[in-house]
Amino acid sequence: APYASAEGIKSRRRQPLGISRMAVDDFARGKKLGWTEGLAWSLRGFWASLVAHLVPIVVIVILGAVLVVGGYALLAVPFLNIIGAVFTVIGILISLVAVLMIVGLLLGGPMMAAGIAAEGFDGIESMQRIYSYVYTRPARLAIYLIILFAQFVVVSSIAVTLAIATSSLTSWGAGLIFDWTGNADGMAVAAGAVTEDMGWSGKAASSIVETVLKLPGLIAAGFLLSYWISGWSVQYLLLRNAADGQDVTDIYVPGEMEARVEQALAARAAGIEIDQASGASAGESDDD
Repeated sequence: APYASAEGIKSRRRQPLGISRMAVDDFARGKKLGWTEGLAWSLRGFWASLVAHLVPIVVIVILGAVLVVGGYALLAVPFLNIIGAVFTVIGILISLVAVLMIVGLLLGGPMMAAGIAAEGFDGIESMQRIYSYVYTRPARLAIYLIILFAQFVVVSSIAVTLAIATSSLTSWGAGLIFDWTGNADGMAVAAGAVTEDMGWSGKAASSIVETVLKLPGLIAAGFLLSYWISGWSVQYLLLRNAADGQDVTDIYVPGEMEARVEQALAARAAGIEIDQASGASAGESDDD
């Protein structure tokens, strides 16, 4: 299930990359990262995430500029426009590439952060993986999207309903006695509304109550943001497994690869020493 626990709610102020890493770690390894670790991951992966998102946009803009400038240059001059008309087929190809990149960015863009969170701080690799998965597994992507959207609609409906009910009950309970006694100003304060007849303290109290009554909605919004990003992160791992056969538990862990290399080198060195010792022993036996 998408990572939408209390830690996910706290992380609503962080970049999507931090939330994605928390979701990926939770889903792949069953490890729950703290919000400080998620924040640290966001800071480390900021530039990789920026590259992954900007490169497709830059390429699309360049293709559009080539199409506009080339079209004007080849079609504006008499006689030359005949040649330009023939070369319109090149414009078709350029437009096709641009459209494919736009569609890939729209469908796969939300998984860019998940790609970096799962594979490491390489924005180009993340972008390439996303585009590959979008176009090699479109049916699987469509199924996952339908499931994610259906879940999100249900969960968001529940979260919004709870937030509205909480704020409404708070306002109703705080203003119930004022309602019984006919104290309009008191009812207004309990509802977080400011009226012209209020004194400065009443207006200040109303403003504070108005802010407090928004907290359930803000918490719900943070929860839904975390749920949405987490859902795309889990979807990335599932789509990667379908496209590449890579297990969902296989994610980048800082320092793990280096440790494996050191262990391999140490094992290799130990093997060489054993072979040398065996050779020396065999030589002594021959001498005997």
